[in-house]
Amino acid sequence: MTHPDPIPVRTGEDYDPDKSVHTLAYVITKLGGAVDAYILLKIIYFADKQHLNRYGRFLFGDTYVAMKAGPVPSGAYDAVKIARGGSAWCRPHPLAKELLAVNENNVCALAKPDLDFFSESDLECLNEAIEECRNLDWREIWRRSHRDPAFRAADLNGEMTTTSIAKTLPNGEAVLEYLSDPCPE
Repeated sequence: MTHPDPIPVRTGEDYDPDKSVHTLAYVITKLGGAVDAYILLKIIYFADKQHLNRYGRFLFGDTYVAMKAGPVPSGAYDAVKIARGGSAWCRPHPLAKELLAVNENNVCALAKPDLDFFSESDLECLNEAIEECRNLDWREIWRRSHRDPAFRAADLNGEMTTTSIAKTLPNGEAVLEYLSDPCPE
């Protein structure tokens, strides 16, 4: 079955800024308390792809942009920018400065994340992405993210639609079917 692009899905408008910040703090905590922002945001992307493949949704409803640095979760990146000192163009993230700090390009967790924000499936996919990337340097993570078919199909600084990401997944056809009708009769 072919699907029009984009399929109306539950991302963007369902973005949860608090869960986004807690997710960043979770990854940082699991990796020892400080993580390069580039690596941190790529781990989120890899976890989101895995969660979309298995469970039909992103972790916290973020929107992805195909930036020069690769796929970037727009809202999570806003949280990092706010923790760094802010930007007039960022979405509000009330918890960003409470839970995160940025020193040069390293993002640090100021407090432990609230695990009540996460489902078992969220933690499963986050932990897998963390382990997958734990011992990789930024060059290898760059290669993996830039080889990503959804990234390669997007315009530079353009949105990577949920549909374009889903099409690249091992379970892509089933995910697209679910996204087109998440509550079949």
